[in-house]
Amino acid sequence: MRVAVLFLLLLVPSLVRAQAPDACSPEDPDACATAGRAYEEGTGVARDLARAADLYRRGCASRHAESCRRLGAMQLLGVGVPQDPAQARVQFQTACEAGDAQACFDLGRIIERGIGREADFTRARGFYERGCRQGHGASCTHVGRMLSGSSGARELRESAALLEMGCALNDAPACTLLGWMHAEGRGVARDAARALELYELACDQDDAAGCEQLGAMLREGQGVPADPRRAERSLRRACDAERAPACNDLGLLLEEARGGAQAAPFFERACEGGELVGCVNLGRLHDEGAGIPADPTRAAALYDRACRGGDGLGCVSLGLLREEGRGATRDLEAAARLFRDACQRHERLGCIHLGRMHDDGRGVARDPAEAVRLFRRACDEGDLYGCANLGWMLERGRGVPADAARAAELYGRACDGGDLLGCANLGALHEDGRGVTRDLTRAIALYTRACDGDELYGCTLLGLAHRHGTGVAQDDRRALELFTRACDGGDLRGCNALGYLRERGLATAADVGAAARLYQRACDGGVAPGCTSLGALYVRGEGVTRAPAQGAVLFRQACDAGHALACSNLGALYESGTGVARDARLATELFRRACAGGYAAACERPGAR
Repeated sequence: MRVAVLFLLLLVPSLVRAQAPDACSPEDPDACATAGRAYEEGTGVARDLARAADLYRRGCASRHAESCRRLGAMQLLGVGVPQDPAQARVQFQTACEAGDAQACFDLGRIIERGIGREADFTRARGFYERGCRQGHGASCTHVGRMLSGSSGARELRESAALLEMGCALNDAPACTLLGWMHAEGRGVARDAARALELYELACDQDDAAGCEQLGAMLREGQGVPADPRRAERSLRRACDAERAPACNDLGLLLEEARGGAQAAPFFERACEGGELVGCVNLGRLHDEGAGIPADPTRAAALYDRACRGGDGLGCVSLGLLREEGRGATRDLEAAARLFRDACQRHERLGCIHLGRMHDDGRGVARDPAEAVRLFRRACDEGDLYGCANLGWMLERGRGVPADAARAAELYGRACDGGDLLGCANLGALHEDGRGVTRDLTRAIALYTRACDGDELYGCTLLGLAHRHGTGVAQDDRRALELFTRACDGGDLRGCNALGYLRERGLATAADVGAAARLYQRACDGGVAPGCTSLGALYVRGEGVTRAPAQGAVLFRQACDAGHALACSNLGALYESGTGVARDARLATELFRRACAGGYAAACERPGAR
């Protein structure tokens, strides 16, 4: 009991002091601030904002810095006193001139934002810099942040110097932004190790943005060794602090290490937090059934949400579903519009897919020259997939004069940069000896590299090599395995090749109906040989109801897309009047097109040469 009484007695002077405004005097302005805080916060006395303001006013009359700053804050917000921004400026300036760095910062914010009068950035900056010189880290950081977006070298150096001061004064956001400048080489030397050190310093002070940058750097190994464990810890801290991009990065890290089921909740948190790429990644998991149940309809909804929010990749992903009719109604024109929207948003993959549709004449007017323009645009902007597609056009002389050697250069550039479609296409040139020296060993190595890296067209080409015994032992079972993998993964050329095996019963039970479905899928996806093969089944009535007229439609579609065999088959229908009106002149013209396109048998037809 004696201890309790003593503790109570120790509190009494404080209580009396707070309750006795006479203790606040010009000779003791600190007492005014102390009593004002007690009434403002309700510490030991009943909360009374008006009385607090009066006490601060009495202290400020003696130019007491804290009293002026606190009174200014109350006047600015209209708390305990009438709102008066102009008078708040006066109090903040008095406090700033009396050495209160926080007041300098607050005054700078009022002036910068134009509260009470016209905004004046130059004058505001002067007060921020004054606060910075007085040791207020946030003031240093604020000016440094404003200058960090400049294009001038001098301004960037000033920004870095101010951020260095802010970071040294334990303002964690300064450390984060300075780390970014070191990572990018803006205003300072590019230095990944220093950036990592600064991000870690910020994260240790619970700056979520610093944790996010630290995690991203360690996840990707950006100039420093990758460290998945440290990356996960940092990203979790940032994600828990509602940093949506960190949730997305954490999802990517967990997907790679533990699969889609672990990643999905974090992609969802990113998506719900406004990080649209999180919606795209969650949609991708549903689209592919990667670790969670496949749900193309849910994927389409997520892609649509991202696309509507302005994410170009979301538009591309939705466009692919609309093109294929998965999770959404098949609509080629809608797919083309989505690709165009993505392209206009500088998503190069959108330009590439739009170019592909222009090349095929699917959903848009057939225009190989426009396809070349779009592929070249993507390639010139550094997209290696765009370079591979541009090479494809040059190889075949579509919309541009044929140039196999230039195509090989583009394929090689893409392949060397890690684009495996370029590797697959370069392998095909080496197999044929077009634009490069014929080298079957090199071709097989390139196909294998592409296929092993999940470029499924490489699997299709490797399967064809095994089917024909080109550069490898002839092996229909291996071809079947490769075609199946390619088709299941979405390479429609693989579906067409698989259809051939199913139609003829090679290394599998013959099933012409299944072959027809595979050809249909390939044809719907713009693979002209698939249309040709399906058309032949309609003409013969195998696996489908006999319908020569439908066969003619399919042959024309494939012929217009440049498939020489289809032109020859259509010519044969016109020659015999099967499914179309007999027309010898048109038949000869079609044989001539087939011959010019490289189908040698058509050249033997009268008038074809």
